Parts: sequence; structure tokens; C-alpha cells
Amino acid sequence: MVSALAIFWILWHGSRYAPALKSAVNAKWPWGVLDVLGCYLIIAILPAVAITTLKDASPGVKSLGTLLAELLALGVILVWLGIKYHTSAVKRLFSLEPRSGSGETFPPWVKKASLGLLTGLISIPVILRIHLISQLLNEYSHPTLEDMQNRTELLLIVAQAIRAIFVASILEELFYRGLLQGFLQRLQASAKPSLESLLAGGERCELPVWKVSSSPPPSWPIFASASFFAFGHLNLGASAIPLFFFGLILGYLFRRSGSLIPCIACHSLLNAYSIVQILIISG
Repeated sequence: MVSALAIFWILWHGSRYAPALKSAVNAKWPWGVLDVLGCYLIIAILPAVAITTLKDASPGVKSLGTLLAELLALGVILVWLGIKYHTSAVKRLFSLEPRSGSGETFPPWVKKASLGLLTGLISIPVILRIHLISQLLNEYSHPTLEDMQNRTELLLIVAQAIRAIFVASILEELFYRGLLQGFLQRLQASAKPSLESLLAGGERCELPVWKVSSSPPPSWPIFASASFFAFGHLNLGASAIPLFFFGLILGYLFRRSGSLIPCIACHSLLNAYSIVQILIISG
């Protein structure tokens, strides 16, 4: 029912979202291999250090420490990209450009966020059905949700909810779509990139460079980022299968909109559904 209403809304108000899906399919993001690997290490190491440091603390304090470590990782990555390239590249990722005209009521990120939420309302019921079927192949396990279900500590519940709904969605979309898929899109759009450019990234300038084409570009960067996204969730058991298809949807959103905002909004909606569901079940 919710999906049907979301589809009707998009069909009825489709012209509103056309600018949010401008032909940004050949946008060249500047990142290189070292940027992708460096950001992955930052995301992996800082929370791991927090968990190790707080191993004897209460679960709530440990969750709060992990949340702060992930926020620190996000800040380090954004500062790194802004300094190494140009702040315009980071602003473009999050649709922080000013309104394009006097007739625009809201800034670009608001419209793109609503597009992501509507996409989530349409796609998440389908993803959940795939998830139910995939559980026949492998048992589903999610440490964060299990912690919230088995414990009543308020600090733990609040910290884990903020992590899942906001921080994890932003970090994962920044890495899998913004950096990894952005780099792969640059790779497929470059005829003969130099080895130095591939490793270290492009030159510092007003980026990204938009190259609009009437013909659709290859889809393999979307499939590649979705595969890595699913692989990164293998520890959740059966979740990797539906998350691959969810990654395809998020990858398409990123390629068409040239922004992480609709991806983050859609991803956050799925995580929020999981959090609310587990809180209802646990009472």
C-alpha cells in the first residue's frame, strides 16, 4: 500500500523530481585508488580502536564511543577530500549548492532527500521480500539489532539508533557510492588515465566535471559497488543477498542524481525501519 502511494506520488509530481535526476551519469569524480583505500582504513580502524579501548566499559558507553569514533572518521574523510581536491567536490556530493533560481523554494538537497525517501518507500518492501526468501538459504544475524533487543540500557539504544539511522548510512554511502563508485565511474569515463592519476586522484580544481551524454554509460560501476556493498555485509548472514539488490538501487540513484543525498535518505529509511521493528518486538 505504501509503495503504491509512493509510485502514485512520483507519477503525479514527476516533473518536480526531474531536475534531481539530471543527466549526471558521466560525472567525473576526482578520487583515486589511494583515496578509496585510505578512507576504508579510516572507517575500519577508528571504530576498532574505540571498541578495543572501551572493551571493559558498559555496553552503552562502548556504543557511544563507537558512535563518536565513526563521527570522527566521517569528519577526517570530509576534511581530507576538501583539502586534497576542492570543497566544491564535497559540496556536490551532498548537494550543498545554492538554489539554482529565484523560483526554487528549497535548496537542492531537500528535493533530492525527498526523492530518496520516495524511492525507499517503493523499493524497501521488495527488498524485505527478498530478505525473507534469502533466509531460507542462510540464517540472518545482526549484532547491532541483537544488542538492542537483548538490552534495556537507554544509552545503548539511543547510540545504536543514531549510528544505524544516520552515521552508518552516511559513512557507507560516502564510501561505497561516493568514493568507490565515483572512482569507478571516473575509470570508465577516462580513455587512457595515467597510473599516477589512478592512484593519487585527479588534479585539485572545481570538480566534479560534468560530461552529459545522450547514450547511457556502462552499468558495471553500479554492479561493482553493489557487490562490494553486499560483500561488506557478509557478517550479517542472509542480508548480503537483498543488500546487493538494494546497492543496485542506491548506485543508480547516485549515478543519475550525482548526489549522495537520495542514497543516504533511502538507506536511512531502511535502517530506521529495522530499528523501529526491533524496538516494537522487544517491547
